[in-house]
Amino acid sequence: MAKPIPKIKADRCARTVHAGSRHQARGAGSKANLSVGELQHGVSPNDAGSLLEARRRIQSVISMARGYPRLLVEICLSYFDNDCRDATVTALTLAAAQSLSIAGDVRANLQRHLTFMRVAAEHAVQLLVFPELSLTGYEPCLAAELAITPEDRLLAPLREMARELRLTAVVGMPIRLAPEAGVMIGALVLGADGSLAVYTKQHLHPGEETAFIAGQDGAVLEWVDDRIALAVCADFSHASHPHAAAEAGATVYAAGVLISEAGYATDSTLLQGYAAKHGLLVLMANHGGPSGGYVCAGRSAIWAAGGRLLAAAPGVGDALVLARREGGEWAGQVVVV
Repeated sequence: MAKPIPKIKADRCARTVHAGSRHQARGAGSKANLSVGELQHGVSPNDAGSLLEARRRIQSVISMARGYPRLLVEICLSYFDNDCRDATVTALTLAAAQSLSIAGDVRANLQRHLTFMRVAAEHAVQLLVFPELSLTGYEPCLAAELAITPEDRLLAPLREMARELRLTAVVGMPIRLAPEAGVMIGALVLGADGSLAVYTKQHLHPGEETAFIAGQDGAVLEWVDDRIALAVCADFSHASHPHAAAEAGATVYAAGVLISEAGYATDSTLLQGYAAKHGLLVLMANHGGPSGGYVCAGRSAIWAAGGRLLAAAPGVGDALVLARREGGEWAGQVVVV
């Protein structure tokens, strides 16, 4: 039977958050645009009807309020009963989107990304990571033609969906940071709060230098008590990359990749080894079908800190590979999309 949900003092919470929004307005960028009404709704579970729904509401607060002072978020969350609050603040659900990309057809691929996001939201996913160059397919010969700036309106449907569903999606796209700049392999972080962040692949695979230039990394994502470091494919083949992530305090290492059948055994062993060596949860999102002339292996996977396999797709095809932490324990799941 669902646990009854106590009423909370939403008006008091809203006043607290309103004060926080004034405090954050200077230099806060898009995060300052979060309406008090949205946050108040997020922490008002009077009509929730179940503990699960209340937890989802709290997760919405955490996603939307990432730019606010932690103290203010803690005050809002304190109005829930302790069991519900403690279980949810320590909860985290991540997913690797093992998707198939149509070569060069960005609009068709974008629609497929939206489908993945909807399915992920049904499973309370908070962070969804797509493969390398997921929106174009791994097509170096098309990269210059298809490259966009990170703020391009092409991404608007994805950004709007991320905010509507209150999940953060990391999508792969060739990007230019300026009109005449070289093309980089980008992982664009479309925030649940409407924000945009950019990670660019630092370590190119041999031959990629004909179409791309090396990127400059990107910030570690802050997620309540977790720090999530991103990687794109060949980045993880350099041991210094996950080592630097661990040194920066990362608890999760999330890589969007293209791994072929021929390279899967070696690469998956490397990633599992990083989970064991650095005490990181490691997520690998691989293409679910051929791309760029490669026979991709699929088999996207997530390993817990210590190297234990939590979940892996059994082969190719569209799938979500999930890892969910509740009460400090991780469990895995695979969902066919």
